[in-house]
Amino acid sequence: MDRDIERLEGRQREQQDQITGQGAAISWLVVDRRSLVRTIRKAGLDPPLAKPIPERARPYLDHIDV
Repeated sequence: MDRDIERLEGRQREQQDQITGQGAAISWLVVDRRSLVRTIRKAGLDPPLAKPIPERARPYLDHIDV
């Protein structure tokens, strides 16, 4: 029983690390995209229109001001 609990706790830590990493990657992508849009506008061009955010993704992007 204790071994099962330890295994589950280890798996939980791995999943939390993965989620944290995915959040960092999403934040980086948002910042990088904004930087690219700024660069395009400074060059006097219009950036491509953003694609709509899928409903399924919206709850996960609220905290990063997308």
